[in-house]
Amino acid sequence: MALSPEEVASHIRKSGVVRWTNLARILVDGAQSCVDGREPDSVLGTPGGDAGEYLVALATIEQLTNNPIVDDEVPRVFRRFLGHFGRFYMHTDSKAMTTLAQSLTEDERFAYLGADTVKTEELVRNPGKHADALVPFLIDPKHVGCGHLKLALLYPNAYGVRKGLTEKVIETVFRELWAGADINYVVLQGGHAEGAVVQVTAGKSKHAYTRVPMVAPCRDHVQMFVAHPKVTEWMRNQMAEFLVEEEPLLRGVEGSEFANAVNSLATRQLDETLGHLAQDLPVYTALVTESGVVQIRK
Repeated sequence: MALSPEEVASHIRKSGVVRWTNLARILVDGAQSCVDGREPDSVLGTPGGDAGEYLVALATIEQLTNNPIVDDEVPRVFRRFLGHFGRFYMHTDSKAMTTLAQSLTEDERFAYLGADTVKTEELVRNPGKHADALVPFLIDPKHVGCGHLKLALLYPNAYGVRKGLTEKVIETVFRELWAGADINYVVLQGGHAEGAVVQVTAGKSKHAYTRVPMVAPCRDHVQMFVAHPKVTEWMRNQMAEFLVEEEPLLRGVEGSEFANAVNSLATRQLDETLGHLAQDLPVYTALVTESGVVQIRK
């Protein structure tokens, strides 16, 4: 059911829904989560979270250089990315985990799991000798619980990103998780019941010291897609400067050129994702201030 502006404001005003942080901390903590409305914790939302941002950055590199990134380069760039931008977020959901558990029963190497979702999640987090056998299952769209990443796999042309690149990004995140990297891999529970798309702003210019409101998309049976477009744009600009200065694949590309291209492609992907997942939902902008003001406009 669609949420009214008053209902969105009431949700944001609930105790514990908003948590404040600053942009410098986001750079260190890697705190970008997905726009998914099932997340109960306060988040800074962008489609696909950090995984979506990493994917759109690599797709932009391919776009600007007119060359596909070879598979070995994806984990190399990822380790540099993680080393500079801290913790990394990627999520799935309980439905995809259940489907994965059932699919694994068809492979004799995983028959011992017996379609048990708890054991399956344990395997996904620490597959040991089964890692190589597990990867093809994890990059299958029906086992991807992040709607944004799943849609990128299903509709690569619409998203402007090679299917093979999306697959390699997902595989890389898992392999780095298994190697002990600081990756926040989350299994969101339940189904989608979002009632609005809410774009959050604090109404301030963006600097490293700027404080911004993190918002919990889900609380007391209310769900909403939550995005922070201005924060994400600032983060992409920082990432663009880093990649242009540090990444050999982008030799000769200016930071502003890369930033404009990545923001353009990301906007296209956001429109695609919301077109699939949030069709007919109202889209609001929420101004949230530290003094307690919450203003919602359509």
